[in-house]
Amino acid sequence: PSSSSSVRPPNSYIILLYCISYFNPWPCTSLWSVMECLLPPVKQTLKVVQGVKTFNRDAFNRAVRVPGLRITKRDCHDVLNELKDADEPKMISKRTVTIDPEDSDYRIIPLQPSFVESPFRLKIDEVVAKGCGVLCKVDVPVNIAEFNHDDVIDHVLGDELGGVRRVSVVGHIGHINLCDDYLPFKRIVGDIVLACNPDLRTVVRKTAAVSGLYRLNEFEVLAGDNDMQVVHVLNGCTFKFDFSKAFWNSRLAFQHTQLVETLAQGSVLCDMFAGCGPFSVPAAKKLGCRVYANDLNPACAEAMRNSAKVNRVEKKISIFNLDARQFLRELVCRIKADHEYPEAAGSKQWPMFTDVTMNLPRTALQFLDAFEGILAGAEHLPMPMVHVYCFGRDEEAHVLQKAREYLKVNSLAPASQLSPG
Repeated sequence: PSSSSSVRPPNSYIILLYCISYFNPWPCTSLWSVMECLLPPVKQTLKVVQGVKTFNRDAFNRAVRVPGLRITKRDCHDVLNELKDADEPKMISKRTVTIDPEDSDYRIIPLQPSFVESPFRLKIDEVVAKGCGVLCKVDVPVNIAEFNHDDVIDHVLGDELGGVRRVSVVGHIGHINLCDDYLPFKRIVGDIVLACNPDLRTVVRKTAAVSGLYRLNEFEVLAGDNDMQVVHVLNGCTFKFDFSKAFWNSRLAFQHTQLVETLAQGSVLCDMFAGCGPFSVPAAKKLGCRVYANDLNPACAEAMRNSAKVNRVEKKISIFNLDARQFLRELVCRIKADHEYPEAAGSKQWPMFTDVTMNLPRTALQFLDAFEGILAGAEHLPMPMVHVYCFGRDEEAHVLQKAREYLKVNSLAPASQLSPG
């Protein structure tokens, strides 16, 4: 909620409804500008092995002559820092600085071929004018990892199919969705994605929509190792889980990070649909929050226990494997048994949770009825902030109407009209 002079009515919840649009604010882009002249002939990119067409990554191995900046070993450090401070640092090739084969006292910095037509050329000219370097030509080895997978797929299969566009990375696994037109070439597509992304060891595609009690995907391994045990880093925390048995969506990384940043230091978090802990573990590790985390899927609960140990927050997180409604009831009863509510109406003591996350976009609204009367006896204390996630395709009016029905209230005030706390 924004800061406002309006005061929230007493004995009321704040329900925050989040619409998820699946926007990835951190797209992965290569620093290397792919030039059409570097692409090999299409007939060389595929080879037949035992009667089956497969992708030939070796066809992309070649030496390419590009511009270079020749500087002395003594000036190398200063020049590199000067170039990195330029307005367009991406114009520098991602290749490492090489030793001049003709004189070991000199170094050569490979440059992007397109730098001559960019403002970055002015920075290079300044370095040359000061006598710190001279332009030259250098042969740089290029392989498939220099290319964007979409460019290679378009080149090999034809751009009429369109590119894969997005690869969701979960640990060492690259997860792609393919339309029907790609299915005859799925192995080739998998090999290309694996070859163009050296940090990946496995490429999978989803064969069915999220389904079942535990919201799981069905996957097919297209390329690489058949290994679904992942180690994934998010928000400064390490998560270990079986990708085939626990739900994880890397496209929600922004929402996970954003919510954790809204929590106050030392908050008490109740995570009703915790999954593998993308809210719970960072809240405990980064903010020192006391966390009660629950997920119906036993694999997710076990993954949270492992991740809590890896991140050394096992003493801050209590993990449950229950239905969300049962979890909320049992948690409140447990806290009530451990803490007597203060009788003084003006007391600021609050042994309960300060925030609740409900990250189950398809059905989270249906669980709002679990809050009816759950905190009876604590009406004089501040109520928790409830963060509810729903899909962005739903109209706001429809979402608010459903929330009113499940909460059994006549109206909901927009968060912008409520004061914080």
